[in-house]
Amino acid sequence: MSSRHAVPVAVLVTGLLLTACGTSTPAAAPRTASDPMVTDEVAHISRQDLRQRMADHSITVIDTLPADMHRGSHLPGSINIPGFPYNIAAKSTDDLAPKLVPDKSTPVALYCINPPCRNSEFVGREMVKLGYTKVTKYAEGIDDWVKAGLPLEGESAGH
Repeated sequence: MSSRHAVPVAVLVTGLLLTACGTSTPAAAPRTASDPMVTDEVAHISRQDLRQRMADHSITVIDTLPADMHRGSHLPGSINIPGFPYNIAAKSTDDLAPKLVPDKSTPVALYCINPPCRNSEFVGREMVKLGYTKVTKYAEGIDDWVKAGLPLEGESAGH
């Protein structure tokens, strides 16, 4: 992707995710220790480590954005397990993870848009509940990837 296209894609993705990530909850909603908006239970992976693992094909990258956003742009080679809306994310993870990542010992790295977006935390915790043993998240997400000038794939990535 040329640098002149990187900023518009990043702005578009960020704008769409202000709603799609569920970064706010109603004030009356109770917060618990397992609330993905509060806690950080999934181990982190840095951009540098993720890039190295992607280069040597030793990790499966999972985009936790809604499916339509994944089609638009995503990290190269990533698969999609939507982590939003939260009320259906657990079921979609339960349904999709075993099909997309059948070996529960496969190293996976989940990502969303940026640290406030909790989709990767939510899907990561659900995968751990399903028995996956090597679950990490790239918390800085697609925003950080684009800011670093790294390529994206998808329908709008090259436009």
